[in-house]
Amino acid sequence: MTVAIHNIAEMAKVTGFQLAPFFKSAILYFVFYKFDYYDSNLLSTILKCAPIFYLMIFLLMNDYKEPRQIRHKRFLLSALFFSLIGDIMLDYKAGGEDAFAIGMGSFAVAQIIYVISFGFKPLRLIIGLAFYAVGGSVIAVIFKNFNGIFMIAIPIYSLLLETMVWRACARVINIKSIPQICCALGAVSFIISDCLIAVNMFYKPMHNAQIYIMVTYYLAQLGITLSVLDV
Repeated sequence: MTVAIHNIAEMAKVTGFQLAPFFKSAILYFVFYKFDYYDSNLLSTILKCAPIFYLMIFLLMNDYKEPRQIRHKRFLLSALFFSLIGDIMLDYKAGGEDAFAIGMGSFAVAQIIYVISFGFKPLRLIIGLAFYAVGGSVIAVIFKNFNGIFMIAIPIYSLLLETMVWRACARVINIKSIPQICCALGAVSFIISDCLIAVNMFYKPMHNAQIYIMVTYYLAQLGITLSVLDV
């Protein structure tokens, strides 16, 4: 499928039916997550991962012929797969810091895959410097609360995340291209989601943090996935 998309109406027409399971499963997650029994068990993990799984199904439903389109689709599928692994581990609270570290490592792989898929042309270094400054500021504020492996792992992950956001934003060469804009906004939403996780865990617990984290996370993965419509 190759369709020029220049407005939200065209986007909805092209993707609405295929993305319906993603939106329904995301709503279902937020409906159930407040219940006391719904805490790091099989049900919570399935509902948390379902929207990402349906984004993978969305990619598989679309057939591309050109090598660059096939390549981008495969990279997105791989990144979503590692994101699923990360989601599972982050939901596994009984695993403690080890599970969190594995989950973060899985997301780090996903960020690397996204960066490779987005490429480095055009470079637009100033965009990267801006995001590195923002990420560095957040790390500087909460670094004193890190311990053990997190003192190294979190700054490294932060660099990968900021690089991904830089490359997603740098690839916007046509402001009329809705998929390019969605990808950039999705990447920015990703850094917001992960900043919320870091602040909530290592600086100050936030009320209803999980809602904000997951809303921005789902929007992030959706926006990036929609980049497949414009490669």
